[in-house]
Amino acid sequence: MNHRILNGATVGTFVIDSHAALAAWANHTPGNDYTSVVVKSGTWTSDKRIHLGETGTKAVIGEGGSILAFTCPDGLGYDFESWGPKNPTSDYFIVGITVHMIHGGNAFTSCCNLTGCHAVGIPITYSMAFFECQNVINCSAVSFWIGFDNTLFITNCYAKDCNYGYNEGGLQCNCQAVNCGESYRDAGSLVNCM
Repeated sequence: MNHRILNGATVGTFVIDSHAALAAWANHTPGNDYTSVVVKSGTWTSDKRIHLGETGTKAVIGEGGSILAFTCPDGLGYDFESWGPKNPTSDYFIVGITVHMIHGGNAFTSCCNLTGCHAVGIPITYSMAFFECQNVINCSAVSFWIGFDNTLFITNCYAKDCNYGYNEGGLQCNCQAVNCGESYRDAGSLVNCM
């Protein structure tokens, strides 16, 4: 992986520190290496989804207070056309990112190894915070139709103000659903969930 810690700061192959940098990533502008993307603190807005497979992105690392806001129906994802998590190996991961879906839609699609990620949306029909993801740890979903849909191996996660907190997923441990229409719908194995 092409990221490292230098004087306490995470250094990646590409840095999101402006709306223009986010647009370059979304459009996978040639000449940039998007293998390891660091998102600096701030709110960066895009009208186009980030197709992580097309951009060749393996790692997305957010600094504290980093928010990606999308005005389109999809946020971050590896595959928007077929179902199932992609790239479940440990060298693919997303850490510390907040995705805000301004007009609704899916925040994280077919992503693996998410830690400390948060999704904020509006609870319109078929909007999902985490859709077809795998290995989701310490993440939250607020105001979606479904917080965690068909997502496997969810640990210490939180769904709030969703029509369905957890839907058709695999093993969930220490998870919580608050103010959801239905907390756990066909949710698979539950361990210490509330």
